[in-house]
Amino acid sequence: MAYKDVFVVDSVIHALDNRRVDSASTPETVKYVQPVVEGDYYYELGVMPQEYQRGEWFHSLPDPETVISAVFPESYTDIGVFHGVPMPGIFKGYSPIEIGYEVKRRYPNRTLLYGPISTFDGPSATIDEIDRQHELYGLSGIKFYPTDFIDGEFKSMSLADKDELYPVLQHIEDLGIKTVAVHKAAPLGVTPMDPYRVGDIDYAARDFPNLKFEVVHGGMAFLDECAFQIARYPNVYINMESTAHYALGQKRKFAQIMGELLLMGGEDKVLFATGCTFTHGRPVIEAFMEFEMPADMVDGGYPEFTDEIKRKIIGQNMLDIHGIDVEERRALLADDDVEQERRNGLRAPWSTVTGGTRDGDPAPLVGPGTAPLLPV
Repeated sequence: MAYKDVFVVDSVIHALDNRRVDSASTPETVKYVQPVVEGDYYYELGVMPQEYQRGEWFHSLPDPETVISAVFPESYTDIGVFHGVPMPGIFKGYSPIEIGYEVKRRYPNRTLLYGPISTFDGPSATIDEIDRQHELYGLSGIKFYPTDFIDGEFKSMSLADKDELYPVLQHIEDLGIKTVAVHKAAPLGVTPMDPYRVGDIDYAARDFPNLKFEVVHGGMAFLDECAFQIARYPNVYINMESTAHYALGQKRKFAQIMGELLLMGGEDKVLFATGCTFTHGRPVIEAFMEFEMPADMVDGGYPEFTDEIKRKIIGQNMLDIHGIDVEERRALLADDDVEQERRNGLRAPWSTVTGGTRDGDPAPLVGPGTAPLLPV
């Protein structure tokens, strides 16, 4: 079942470990993990329609069945791009690539893997880890995060660092991996904002024109900078993980973000993403496809948000990055078990999830008048 006959590529899917204490690398990092996990929880409550809010949150690590069900038979996604989260100093594995690989093993024509790579052990160790993951999993892209907690303090990295990052980027290019996705704009927890700015991507995009750089969460912050980046660099793209959620409830904000990006060539440079299983993907897809640029904003100079633009952003642009022909891929997917099930309708949201925060959270939430949730 396709939504309005569009081919949907969710450019970020996750398997997030929301077990608060268990997901922290050390007792020292619980205070950083806690606001991230709880922030995700409240984000879902604030953004998602009630029927798409899961009945479980803090209990366990998602398994491959949960990811597969939420992304494919419960929704319209044809290809999901799995992103690991490379912050080993804070998280034990806050979206383990092993789960993504199992999704890819079961659905190789529906799954691309972006390997989670930490850059804080130096270029030699970073390159070794890239090689290890690529050999084991077959990577289509690399995922970087700009900060981590190393040796008792926050560290940050810059893609403009010619000593630490340029050898790594050159190795990625030499391996034939097409893309480097970098978490930007949305700081995670108690962390400085500066590393989440986007300016360092300018240098890497200039000096590695054969690599494609995805600014993940682009437009949530630094909108003007992101818009100028995609206008100036043919190999920079805006990945709309989380940004696309504005189409659900903050439509004027979404219109402004899309309008500014479209004015700078975003029709061919923006990549749709939901972050599922961060939230459910189906309502985000529907809201994006139903969105129209407000008439007064069109009168004010923003482009119309046409069906052709939607088709490019929600699928074709990412297919082009990875050299995937849409009709060939449609044919490969036409008779798999996901498509056969979809012909009879989509599964209910979170079909594999049981238990529940709706019926009683396993622990009180932090807030006025409540006890601390975790030791800090």
